[in-house]
Amino acid sequence: LGPEAAAWLDRVQWLRDHPDLLTERLRVADSVVLETISQPGDEGWSEQIRRLHRMDGPGWQHDIDELAAALIAGCRGLLPLGDLVALLAHAFDEQPQQLATGVQTMARQLVLHGMLEPATEDAE
Repeated sequence: LGPEAAAWLDRVQWLRDHPDLLTERLRVADSVVLETISQPGDEGWSEQIRRLHRMDGPGWQHDIDELAAALIAGCRGLLPLGDLVALLAHAFDEQPQQLATGVQTMARQLVLHGMLEPATEDAE
């Protein structure tokens, strides 16, 4: 875990240097997958668990809801997180300001755990 510890410290520093994540373009790390677990029911399969899973390093996992999955799917490094929040708020009939608060908290944890990362210039 030596390289992972150094990368974690780099991510902590990046978060300190970028306190307003709504202005940042983020992308999903290549090692992250979305796992779903469903149960059969009267009307077919019913999704019970939606989880992000980092397949390398310490194998971080985060259970997420449909809204978070949609937001993270949009994290391709093309739009600032705040623009994604505005689109998501409109699509899910949510209040953008209230949604932005929760998104920043979630995104901070996902960056810290190496699941979301800053977009590079070649993402454009």
